[in-house]
Amino acid sequence: MSQYQVISSSAGQEFTGSIAKVIAIGPQTSSVLDRVEFGNLVFPETSFTASSVTGEIEIDNGFTIDGPIARTKTSANHTSSGFLVYIYNSSN
Repeated sequence: MSQYQVISSSAGQEFTGSIAKVIAIGPQTSSVLDRVEFGNLVFPETSFTASSVTGEIEIDNGFTIDGPIARTKTSANHTSSGFLVYIYNSSN
């Protein structure tokens, strides 16, 4: 069984979970995330408090943001942005 579920993102997608890392892979030289909330997600989600939050961040393609990340959102305004989002597989 795989340790991660890997999701290819498109513009304006939001992800919530135990995110291990996010890799920029867009067709341009960089990709943009609107928001990254660092920390370990807890349940219920209303009890979650991020240890750190970024606003819009531009990432050179091929570079990785390492978690723990609880929530992130890809930019809807930068439609050429692309990411691989690695979420811990909860069935392991």
